[in-house]
Amino acid sequence: MQKHEMTKGTLGFLHTELEAAMTFVAIARQAKYEDKVVRNMVNARKACQAMRYFMDRVELSEGDAAEIGTTLAKVEDELAALEESVSGKAEQAAE
Repeated sequence: MQKHEMTKGTLGFLHTELEAAMTFVAIARQAKYEDKVVRNMVNARKACQAMRYFMDRVELSEGDAAEIGTTLAKVEDELAALEESVSGKAEQAAE
């Protein structure tokens, strides 16, 4: 895989995707209807995947990589916990 030079726009894009992922997780956590929860979890997962994809293809400064990577890992952990919570509720409802 070839690394590309990062531009200011690339860093802005990464921050925007990260903010979107955090927002989708927050909305999913607050949502009352399952379809809204699931839709926002899917959108959060897509934003996280886009982040991982582009982070692997651009040269980030050590500080930017650490900051973005740490925050992304937290968002992914929150998303995984939320996904597990939702699947647990679905299992309980099926019983």
